[in-house]
Amino acid sequence: MRMADPGQRPRTPPVPPRALQRRRAGNTAIVLLGLASVGVLGAELFIRRELHFSFEGWLGFYAWFGFAVGLALVLPARWLGRLLGRAEDHYD
Repeated sequence: MRMADPGQRPRTPPVPPRALQRRRAGNTAIVLLGLASVGVLGAELFIRRELHFSFEGWLGFYAWFGFAVGLALVLPARWLGRLLGRAEDHYD
Protein backbone atom coordinates (compact mmCIF):
# COMPACT_ATOMS: atom_id res chain seq x y z
CA MET A 1 0.00 0.00 0.00
CA ARG A 2 1.38 3.33 -1.03
CA MET A 3 1.45 6.18 1.49
CA ALA A 4 0.25 9.62 0.43
CA ASP A 5 2.55 12.60 0.73
CA PRO A 6 1.91 14.63 3.89
CA GLY A 7 1.06 17.74 1.83
CA GLN A 8 -1.60 15.99 -0.24
CA ARG A 9 -5.13 15.34 0.82
CA PRO A 10 -6.40 11.77 0.54
CA ARG A 11 -8.59 11.08 -2.46
CA THR A 12 -12.28 10.76 -1.79
CA PRO A 13 -14.61 8.91 -4.12
CA PRO A 14 -16.70 11.17 -6.35
CA VAL A 15 -20.20 11.91 -5.11
CA PRO A 16 -22.90 11.27 -7.71
CA PRO A 17 -24.99 14.36 -8.54
CA ARG A 18 -28.46 14.59 -7.09
CA ALA A 19 -31.45 14.17 -9.36
CA LEU A 20 -32.09 17.89 -9.91
CA GLN A 21 -28.41 18.72 -10.38
CA ARG A 22 -28.01 16.53 -13.42
CA ARG A 23 -27.87 18.28 -16.78
CA ARG A 24 -30.65 16.10 -18.20
CA ALA A 25 -33.00 17.11 -15.37
CA GLY A 26 -33.14 20.71 -16.60
CA ASN A 27 -33.93 19.62 -20.13
CA THR A 28 -36.58 17.22 -18.87
CA ALA A 29 -38.19 19.94 -16.77
CA ILE A 30 -38.32 22.30 -19.75
CA VAL A 31 -39.89 19.62 -21.96
CA LEU A 32 -42.48 18.76 -19.30
CA LEU A 33 -43.32 22.43 -18.77
CA GLY A 34 -43.71 22.88 -22.52
CA LEU A 35 -46.00 19.86 -22.78
CA ALA A 36 -48.11 21.08 -19.86
CA SER A 37 -48.38 24.52 -21.48
CA VAL A 38 -49.48 23.05 -24.79
CA GLY A 39 -52.00 20.84 -22.97
CA VAL A 40 -53.51 23.76 -21.08
CA LEU A 41 -53.61 25.87 -24.21
CA GLY A 42 -55.34 23.02 -26.04
CA ALA A 43 -57.83 22.57 -23.22
CA GLU A 44 -58.67 26.25 -23.46
CA LEU A 45 -60.23 25.58 -26.85
CA PHE A 46 -62.92 23.43 -25.22
CA ILE A 47 -63.64 25.47 -22.06
CA ARG A 48 -66.45 28.01 -22.09
CA ARG A 49 -65.95 30.98 -19.79
CA GLU A 50 -68.18 33.87 -18.83
CA LEU A 51 -66.38 36.84 -20.36
CA HIS A 52 -66.44 40.26 -18.77
CA PHE A 53 -64.26 41.89 -21.43
CA SER A 54 -63.78 40.92 -25.06
CA PHE A 55 -60.02 40.38 -24.75
CA GLU A 56 -60.60 37.61 -22.19
CA GLY A 57 -61.76 35.45 -25.08
CA TRP A 58 -58.41 35.62 -26.86
CA LEU A 59 -56.60 32.30 -27.06
CA GLY A 60 -53.92 32.20 -24.37
CA PHE A 61 -54.94 35.51 -22.78
CA TYR A 62 -54.48 34.28 -19.21
CA ALA A 63 -51.05 32.81 -20.01
CA TRP A 64 -49.84 36.10 -21.49
CA PHE A 65 -51.42 38.09 -18.70
CA GLY A 66 -49.73 35.90 -16.07
CA PHE A 67 -46.39 36.23 -17.84
CA ALA A 68 -46.72 40.03 -18.03
CA VAL A 69 -47.66 40.28 -14.34
CA GLY A 70 -44.70 38.07 -13.41
CA LEU A 71 -42.36 40.34 -15.35
CA ALA A 72 -43.97 43.39 -13.76
CA LEU A 73 -43.10 41.96 -10.34
CA VAL A 74 -39.65 40.51 -11.01
CA LEU A 75 -37.97 43.24 -13.06
CA PRO A 76 -38.60 46.14 -10.66
CA ALA A 77 -37.57 43.89 -7.77
CA ARG A 78 -34.23 43.19 -9.47
CA TRP A 79 -33.68 46.88 -10.18
CA LEU A 80 -34.58 47.76 -6.60
CA GLY A 81 -32.18 45.10 -5.35
CA ARG A 82 -29.35 46.61 -7.37
CA LEU A 83 -30.24 50.10 -6.16
CA LEU A 84 -30.44 49.18 -2.48
CA GLY A 85 -27.90 46.35 -2.45
CA ARG A 86 -24.51 46.62 -0.85
CA ALA A 87 -21.19 45.77 -2.41
CA GLU A 88 -19.93 42.23 -1.94
CA ASP A 89 -17.01 43.39 0.19
CA HIS A 90 -19.10 45.80 2.30
CA TYR A 91 -18.53 43.98 5.60
CA ASP A 92 -14.84 43.18 5.04
